[in-house]
Amino acid sequence: MEFKHLNKVVDDFGKETVRLARRNLNLKGFAGKKGRKTNSSGDLSKGLGYKIQDTKSGIIIEFTSKKDYAKFVEEGRKKGSMPPVDALKKWIKQKKIRLRKTVTNKAGQKVNKFVTKNDRSISQAAFAMAKQIKKKGIKPTPFFGEALDESFEAMKPKAQEALVKDTKDILFEDFQKNPNINVTR
Repeated sequence: MEFKHLNKVVDDFGKETVRLARRNLNLKGFAGKKGRKTNSSGDLSKGLGYKIQDTKSGIIIEFTSKKDYAKFVEEGRKKGSMPPVDALKKWIKQKKIRLRKTVTNKAGQKVNKFVTKNDRSISQAAFAMAKQIKKKGIKPTPFFGEALDESFEAMKPKAQEALVKDTKDILFEDFQKNPNINVTR
């Protein structure tokens, strides 16, 4: 059985979900990020996609990302596990951020001082960030989950209509094969 109308609706659902997920990543303040975008380099949103498979049990749609860290952005990270420091180093190099170091001034007070971005300072910052993530975790940013919910609600009536059309087509084809039944559209 071929569900051509339903396959079209599922394909449109995939496109819309990816579009909304990309929008969510680029929204400032999405999921409580205080005026910041989640998609700092743009790589995460560029790598989003989907695959559709027709199986005997039905149509399966799988949403994908070319970036391994997409899962941690979506679901967050529980405290207690250290993230990979190399990934944080790469992130620090890409971001336009200034690194700081806490030093003690002549009056004995601790103050922050900006430092030059070099391999050593980047490594130190990445390790410090990894320790904080291990200690506190990372809150989830459900960019895909919210996109799925929104596009699924819009897809439901279209899917019902497509199933009706596909059922009519399948019945029409079956009746045409029977020589005792005269069927016209």
